[in-house]
Amino acid sequence: MKAKRIYSVVLALFALLCFYGCSIESDKVGHKLGGMWHLTAVEVDGVKTDYSDKKVYWLFQGKLLQLEDKEYVHPSILYLYTLEGDVVKLRNPYRYDRENGDELLTEPSLLQYYGIDNIGMDLWITVNDSRLILTSGNRKLYFDKF
Repeated sequence: MKAKRIYSVVLALFALLCFYGCSIESDKVGHKLGGMWHLTAVEVDGVKTDYSDKKVYWLFQGKLLQLEDKEYVHPSILYLYTLEGDVVKLRNPYRYDRENGDELLTEPSLLQYYGIDNIGMDLWITVNDSRLILTSGNRKLYFDKF
């Protein structure tokens, strides 16, 4: 009987650990940015460009954002981001290069492929279900949850 009780406690702890490890990360105001998002369109001044056939992904984890081209033509970019209410603030991007050391970017040319036109940006968040829209001035970035 005692072994059965210990087994039940161990099983319950294991289930709790699995549940905790699989939980979706949410920021402090409830936006579910955590995970991978596929960039599907970029709209500038009302003109929308389709990105759905491109393999451009934004990956949010903790306070780190990684921009990736899964066709491996463009270099990956790393950002530390902060959340303030419904705004995600991107500052100090780095070109991802673990072998030689990540390089701080000082101009936005490598960012343009990912829909970003400036080194530092404040993006207003609209998220529902599996869709995300990030807006900054005349620019909107559209994403689907991957």
